[in-house]
Amino acid sequence: MAYADIDDLTDIQGTANLIILSNQENDSASMNTARVQRALDKADADLDEWLRKRGFSYPLSESSASFNEFNQVASRMAIVYLYEWRGVKDEQGQERVKELKAFIASTLNELAIPGRIDATMTKIQPTGPVGVVV
Repeated sequence: MAYADIDDLTDIQGTANLIILSNQENDSASMNTARVQRALDKADADLDEWLRKRGFSYPLSESSASFNEFNQVASRMAIVYLYEWRGVKDEQGQERVKELKAFIASTLNELAIPGRIDATMTKIQPTGPVGVVV
């Protein structure tokens, strides 16, 4: 399940900017949707890992009250990845990446507050004998 899609990125960054970010060689007037999807997939995997490290089941359900915040974070993470993969070359791009990363960090810090995410806690099972003295 995806936390965000291309439409979410377009809403934040605009189609023209996504075309530029997704075409590293500047040789196309259309969006490289495969590259955009890779950025979205990486954002999904990174957020699932974030949830896993905090003991939550993942992926987060779309019915979760926190899903919209995950959508916003995933969208911005994917845009940052596109900037980084392309290589941020100008001051405006660097400021945009800085702004996006600040939003991501702030939102994830808030979501990390105990009880903030309405997801099911994962019961971690031991992988071997526990408390056995030989």
